[in-house]
Amino acid sequence: MSSPREEYLRIHSVSDVDAEPNSQHHTLGDGPTQAASGAETLKRLNLMKRTKSSDTGDGDITAATGWTIDQYELRRFGNHVSFYVVATRSGATVASATDGNITNTDVFSVSNAYAPYHIAPVGSGAIGRMFSARINTTRTVVITAVGPGQGIPSGEQYSFVSTYLSVVGSDG
Repeated sequence: MSSPREEYLRIHSVSDVDAEPNSQHHTLGDGPTQAASGAETLKRLNLMKRTKSSDTGDGDITAATGWTIDQYELRRFGNHVSFYVVATRSGATVASATDGNITNTDVFSVSNAYAPYHIAPVGSGAIGRMFSARINTTRTVVITAVGPGQGIPSGEQYSFVSTYLSVVGSDG
C-alpha cells in the first residue's frame, strides 16, 4: 500500500502530458475519479495559470491618483489570486497622526478578473516603510495606517503583497 503522500502525487501528477489523446491519467486538482488526456491537462493548466507581469502596466493594475506603479506580478490560479506590486508615492506627502493613523489612501486597483471575494489583507513587502492595508471588494488597495508619526512621504517606494480568493473562478 502506498503512503498518503505517494497517493496524492499519483492522483495529481501532470507528468503524462505527452500521452496519447485518449490516455487516462488524473489532472491537477481533479481527484481520483476524473481522468483527462494530456491535451486536456495542458488546456486546464493554461487556464489555471493566468500570470501578468509588467513594469509599465497593461490594464490589469491601475495606479490611483498620486501613485505610480513601478512593477508588478499578478497571478490567478483558479480563484486564488496573489500579487506583488511596487509603487511610488508621486503625490503630496500623506501625514499621519502620532499613532500612525492616516486618511485611507487608495494606491491602485486590479481589474475585474482579479476582484476579491471579500475584503482581504495586504501586507507591506521588502521595500519601503511598514504599513497596514487591504484590498476591498471594489478591487482597490487602500493603505489604512503607517508607523507612528511616519506618514507616506512623496517620492518613497513601497511594495505590496497579498493572496486572496477571487470572485472570478476561471480565466476571464
